[in-house]
Amino acid sequence: MSNSVRKYALVINGSSKPFHLENLERSAKILAGDGYSLYVVNPKHPRIDVDQYVEPKIKDVRLLIRRLSDQIDNNDELVIYTTGHGNIDHGIKVLSMKGKGDGALPYLLDNIPYGKRTIIMDQCYGGSWIMQFIDDPRTLFIAEDRDWVDGNRVAPYFWSDNLIGPNGNGHVLWWQRFAKAVYGGETARIEPIFAPTWGYFDNGVMPFKPKVKDVKDQEELQHELSKLEPGQFAFVASATVFSGAYFAYRPIFEMFAKEAKGQYLFLMVNNDDATSENLSEATVDIVDYKGRKYRVNDKLAALTEIDCFYLHEEECRFREGLRKLADNALESALAAAKSVKDFPERSSQMRKIAEAFLNAGFEARAAKISEDAEALSYLE
Repeated sequence: MSNSVRKYALVINGSSKPFHLENLERSAKILAGDGYSLYVVNPKHPRIDVDQYVEPKIKDVRLLIRRLSDQIDNNDELVIYTTGHGNIDHGIKVLSMKGKGDGALPYLLDNIPYGKRTIIMDQCYGGSWIMQFIDDPRTLFIAEDRDWVDGNRVAPYFWSDNLIGPNGNGHVLWWQRFAKAVYGGETARIEPIFAPTWGYFDNGVMPFKPKVKDVKDQEELQHELSKLEPGQFAFVASATVFSGAYFAYRPIFEMFAKEAKGQYLFLMVNNDDATSENLSEATVDIVDYKGRKYRVNDKLAALTEIDCFYLHEEECRFREGLRKLADNALESALAAAKSVKDFPERSSQMRKIAEAFLNAGFEARAAKISEDAEALSYLE
């Protein structure tokens, strides 16, 4: 393992349509300028120099991913960008390679080693890949939508070279690119996704101060929340002073603000005038730029629930359950199954484990393991 952090980017496009080709060129130029070693899949060689290039043939793409996996380690930074035509074929997410979909691709991409990774997908159904990646730490998942999209309407703004970092200098953060795409692209009919998991920190100057800001009432709270940009989140703690909950939770919330290092906004509001909340304890909500809220289940581990914001309720319940199952025999069995070198045997073991998770009541977890097991059949 390298002691230094190296930066790698895997950019995949299987389409010959002009706007998909241009999406790849834009992204490659930006990523190369940011110092990433480029591994590229495209119908033709990019205009800039890259480290590795193959045409979109399934066998060659798998070989390229293997080469990257052999080079990168668990200390390195990884960016994966996919564009082109996406679909869902018999429940398996596919990205077309000259008209052919590789059902193993989600599994192969998810198993590339990394220290920190950013996944950007603008193909159709790209947002539906979220469960493939968001159950791992130190991950940022960005997509146009879970359904059908038009990659020509958003990607040119996301990969704009007309952006500058916070305070007018430095590295352009991913939330800035996301905001540029939301404001500039045609996003009224889609639901763009910007989903970090805990442990992910972007490079550069963070947008907020790593401390808690007090707000005196709901009016001031809404004013502060209105300042959020796409790709930014606020943790909002509400508690009553007279019950003691405010002062009891304040030190914990301040600790979270320091741990977040300015990546999120932390607001604390005195809820003495509220009548609809439980006045005996604090509540914590995660809020985005549209005012959408997710109520945190475990206030003592609030930061770990940032990944729940974009997940459906059942998906989030299984994520929370998994944290409680960290030392469970099922998790140990799954880890052992994933280490089996023979693909058919690995697939068979994972299917049995999926059934066990289903019997334990973790439907979404079982579905993901089953999907991975099915994807392995493409490698048999």
